[in-house]
Amino acid sequence: MSVCVLVPAGAGPALARALPYRVAELIAGQPAPRADLAAGETITAVVTTPGAVTKTALAQLLSTPGRNTAWCAAAESPDSRSVLAVPAPVYTFDSRALHLCGGLDTAFSLPALAVDAQWRLSAAGVPGEQRTTALLEAGTPDLDTADYLRILTKNLSPAYQLEFLAPLFTALIDHPIRSSGVDTAALDLARRPGNDDVPSLPVPSTTFSGAQVVRDWSASLAGLEDRHAAATAAARIPDRRLPHMADFLDRVWASAGIPAAERDFLESAFADVRRDDEPSIAFAVATSDTAARARFEQIAGALSEPLYLWDPESKKLSERSADPTAPFQAARRDMASAVETIAVTYILNLPARAVPWSGTHGVVIADVTTANLTAMVRTDWVGVTGTESVGANASVLNETLSVADRVITADTAQRDFVLGALSGNYRLDQNTYDDDHSLTSLVAQENGGIAAALAALRSPIHAYERVETTQLYEEPGKPGARKHPHLRRALRGLASTLKGERK
Repeated sequence: MSVCVLVPAGAGPALARALPYRVAELIAGQPAPRADLAAGETITAVVTTPGAVTKTALAQLLSTPGRNTAWCAAAESPDSRSVLAVPAPVYTFDSRALHLCGGLDTAFSLPALAVDAQWRLSAAGVPGEQRTTALLEAGTPDLDTADYLRILTKNLSPAYQLEFLAPLFTALIDHPIRSSGVDTAALDLARRPGNDDVPSLPVPSTTFSGAQVVRDWSASLAGLEDRHAAATAAARIPDRRLPHMADFLDRVWASAGIPAAERDFLESAFADVRRDDEPSIAFAVATSDTAARARFEQIAGALSEPLYLWDPESKKLSERSADPTAPFQAARRDMASAVETIAVTYILNLPARAVPWSGTHGVVIADVTTANLTAMVRTDWVGVTGTESVGANASVLNETLSVADRVITADTAQRDFVLGALSGNYRLDQNTYDDDHSLTSLVAQENGGIAAALAALRSPIHAYERVETTQLYEEPGKPGARKHPHLRRALRGLASTLKGERK
């Protein structure tokens, strides 16, 4: 293992003489240096606060790096814990995973650059963690509120941001005005007709500090647009299922200096905007399928969170509260509005086409444990399309597997069958295999219970080849290119041509 160490401008020469690794400087606005994967630089270290770590301590810390780890002093955080993203003086990242999710964004300043990178790695399925160590000294700087807002805007959908930015922006404007002691009654009086002799009202400079934060954030929106598109396209975990999101929001509010009581009041006032109490998981199962229905009830009974249920036979969407014993009732919202919060769709023994939103919203989990796939295909009617012979049942199965991020199978034979079908659909690519040689993250197998189903629901994640990552290897000097959108279509065309030639 080797490490690529990235440091602030000006700190490179001194560290380069002390470390047995390549050291490069991060310069704002210029492309960040990248780890040389071919040379074995499997870890990228980012030092945001050189003064918090000695050269000897840094070398010792890098001997046991993590894949998505923020390192901080023990005095600042007594325990190591899982996080979405936090400020820290030193980070260690998996070089390959960091490159695939877009690399370091030098449009951000330090340490916001590293917090953004840790967020995107967490969203890409590499668990974020904060580790404490005695090797570091205290003094990690927090981010400015404007930096936190830029990170949120870059990495979250606009609809989801609105739910918690509305009360935050109100607090940013309101709190400084009230805290500065401005006589707002006098201001109101001065605005009334007949008070032209009071043309202005002197206020402390801190009165509009929150407004300045909003102004600085809004001024950066144009530059965030393309970076937002790239970040969300590479994210493998849906917004509403991101781990430790509440902790990150606590940091944002704390950076603005808003008292807890004011935050609670404003979040209550904007409760109608928030949709946290609405289901983010939707099941799809036919009422007439008794085996699938029984399995659904077993899985739903183990989940203590709100759920949606779609019945393709009645075309009705129902809803259950977080109480596992509560009955399903007619959904409060219509389908068009409900799907906005659905992050995971769990399909039991149904074709994907039976769920109207399956191809456009969130992670799709296909549960085929109650299906007899081999019998279904063996008795299939075979039709001829072009140069390929495709049965009707096989065609529907392939369609479902083409959109499924994860498949739950009943036994080894069924798992092997599904893996073969996925391979035939060009779903087993380099990144998927390199991430998990066993392919269990793509096709899981139950052992007579519901453990695999619950694991998939509690940690939903898009399959690697269903998101757009940067290319792993690029031509020197050229920016990272997106995956060619027609690659899979071209491969299918080639396979079809070859089959025709064999005939």
